[in-house]
Amino acid sequence: MPLAAPFRTKLMYNNFLYVLAAAIAEKLTGQSWEELIRMRIFEILGMSNSSFIDQDGPDFRNIATPHMTVKGKLTSIPIDVHRFVVWIL
Repeated sequence: MPLAAPFRTKLMYNNFLYVLAAAIAEKLTGQSWEELIRMRIFEILGMSNSSFIDQDGPDFRNIATPHMTVKGKLTSIPIDVHRFVVWIL
């Protein structure tokens, strides 16, 4: 991946390492990224209103999306986001 600017001259963000982490997790477990997230995060935390939207599914232009996606887009509601934030803190 080429540098977009000289090192430490600009704040830049991308999801490349998340995409890489997902690919490694899929390879190590033999499960899809979506299934891993469902089983290891959503189910454990009771995040029943969080899910992945297939990229070929409905048009959701009014929701925030990452710059890159592994396969699908994640959608959630505030109470589920709260559960996740409390868990990581």
